[in-house]
Amino acid sequence: MPNKAVRIGVESPELRSMIWQRGLTIGSVVVAVLGSAAWVLSKRAEEPQYVDPTDVVSDAFDCWEQPAVWPNELEVADSVSCTLTAFTRSADSLRIFHSSSAPTSLPNGWKSQAWQGGWILGPSLGAWEVNPGLMAAHWQPRSEGQTVQMLLRDGTLESSFERYESEGKTEKLVTQIGGAADQGKPLLPQQWETWYDRVAADTDVESAAVGAYPVATAYVADSLQWLVDGPWLTCSVDGVHLYAYSGVDSMAAVQIHGSWENGVWYIPEQGEESLWSRVPAYESGGSEVPAAFDFARNIEGESRTGRALVDGRLLWTVTEKWVGDGTSSTPAAAESGASFDASRSVASGVLGYARNHRSGKRMELVAEENRVVAREDGREMWKIEIEPGAVPEVWEVDLYRNGKYQVAIGAGRFFHVIDILGREAKGFPKRWSTGFSAFAIFDYDKNRQFRFLMAAPNGEVFNFRKEGERTPGWKFKAQSGRHIISLSHLRIGPRDYIFAGQDDGSVRILDRTGEDRFRSAVQVPVGQSLAFRLGKDLTSSTVLYVDEAGWVQERTIGLNEPVGLSQMTRGLGVRVEDRTGDGIPEVVVTTQAGEELWDAGNQRLVN
Repeated sequence: MPNKAVRIGVESPELRSMIWQRGLTIGSVVVAVLGSAAWVLSKRAEEPQYVDPTDVVSDAFDCWEQPAVWPNELEVADSVSCTLTAFTRSADSLRIFHSSSAPTSLPNGWKSQAWQGGWILGPSLGAWEVNPGLMAAHWQPRSEGQTVQMLLRDGTLESSFERYESEGKTEKLVTQIGGAADQGKPLLPQQWETWYDRVAADTDVESAAVGAYPVATAYVADSLQWLVDGPWLTCSVDGVHLYAYSGVDSMAAVQIHGSWENGVWYIPEQGEESLWSRVPAYESGGSEVPAAFDFARNIEGESRTGRALVDGRLLWTVTEKWVGDGTSSTPAAAESGASFDASRSVASGVLGYARNHRSGKRMELVAEENRVVAREDGREMWKIEIEPGAVPEVWEVDLYRNGKYQVAIGAGRFFHVIDILGREAKGFPKRWSTGFSAFAIFDYDKNRQFRFLMAAPNGEVFNFRKEGERTPGWKFKAQSGRHIISLSHLRIGPRDYIFAGQDDGSVRILDRTGEDRFRSAVQVPVGQSLAFRLGKDLTSSTVLYVDEAGWVQERTIGLNEPVGLSQMTRGLGVRVEDRTGDGIPEVVVTTQAGEELWDAGNQRLVN
């Protein structure tokens, strides 16, 4: 009997079984994938979409702070990326915090509540109110420091920004929005500036203010506004407010009340005319040149001077009085990792500030008599000796990324990292027998993974991390006969560059590993502070400095070409920072007369 023909192709039972099994497997996988996707989408739908509270919170909370001072005993799941914002209602001092990370431990008596993808925290959460107004409309926080915005009683907004740490003399910056100046208003005469300085310094005067013309904060009584269109001065003696105005009709002034002398109308509050005799009198004559500012005030230990910007805002520069010795000190600010420059540092005086995570307050770091001293409310917290003649530089760091801060100090032959109790952190200090030539701290990705860089006169550049161990992968090689004297970190797009100035004025552009990344023909003066305006790439970015003749120079890093502000003005120093709060950095030129502010189009901003 002949054998049956073997079945092949689709008629084979074995092949049909294989195809059926494969199809079943593929179908199961597809069903599983679709099920997983549906589950993920359903979970996402269940999670509330994140809402930034600064977009929606009511004006009832008239003081906002970001980042807020970290409360004691508060812990969150992710302290590295957490944004903590404080909203205060001045009417009853109620404060509610918003955290972008889930709280894991709360201060005693506090509550927490999930809200729109974040959490609100505080002792009382019932007053949380969503109704956006002026505060939300004008909120523009800035990085690398604290932004505080307040809605004042006169309806104007005051937004201040202060960086955490210092490298030189930079003031706390305050921008006032609303009730500002009109174009073409008169400038404050220098005679009134001189008078204000004498009044504010008088021991009988409790507070003082001066202005070039009436604005919302001019302290000009509503009933007198029709008479006042020029300079004014107010002060307080024994709790009584005194007013003085210029350029008014003397007959109208005397008919109302007060006295008229040398073109100034003097008005006492509550008829206390005799109090003016205790205040330095206005002296006419002298220079007709404008004052160095348009407005100024000195109240409760805070002194500020203001300039009217061409867009109608007021830009205030603030100096706070330190209670330790009664002298005034200027809060300085600089980004972590800015270049070390001995010409810009100080041998004595305020170096900067650091947060005390235990008290929630800010410590002042002062250089005095071969030591750096940390003070809080005038009380010495710790001190560290430095070698005679060394010029210290300080930074605030969070070595363990847990909200507990340390102070890094570079001075002469030593680099220290000091904790809140004055103890040296593990792995420090670092020492070089002949002294370091430059210090820098870089936080490339803003995640508190600090890199501590120290240059030495033999050409070496050392790179440490964490508890003082060498950073793996650092490949820097010195150039014969040259050494690094300044270090700056530039981030342009996704790329990092280390701008390293050498002792002969030449520049090396390095990558994160210390290897040369870019050849630059630019030359920078030795011992001068450097500032940078960043473009779309490194070639078009520029470096700014003041040359030996006092001219501001701006050179492209790529071809060393003069551009921008080159030889447009003279000065003593130059830096780049966002002074007006619009997110676009300005160039600030320090001069003997004060400061000049230049915008991105190289136009003067102040009157």
